[in-house]
Amino acid sequence: MHTGDVAAQTTCALENVRAALTAGGASLTDLVMLRVHLTDREHYAAMNEAYGRFVDRCFGTGPRPCRTTVMVGLPLAGMLVEIDAQAVVGY
Repeated sequence: MHTGDVAAQTTCALENVRAALTAGGASLTDLVMLRVHLTDREHYAAMNEAYGRFVDRCFGTGPRPCRTTVMVGLPLAGMLVEIDAQAVVGY
């Protein structure tokens, strides 16, 4: 888990998604959905800004995965955001 503010945790989580995809022989272009879990509504703007920077850098003007954002309780103290992803490979 990355410590720090929600923007830093968002960027770290997205980089972890990229690393997991790469390790599995896929890439960000295989993503179809990202689900963002936030612990506090007040963090939405900062998360959305960090998410937007990452997506703009990685996808440019190309197709982007859809996103759902929900407010939840997360299991570890200090954990402000969690992101899970769905990718489709080899269809």
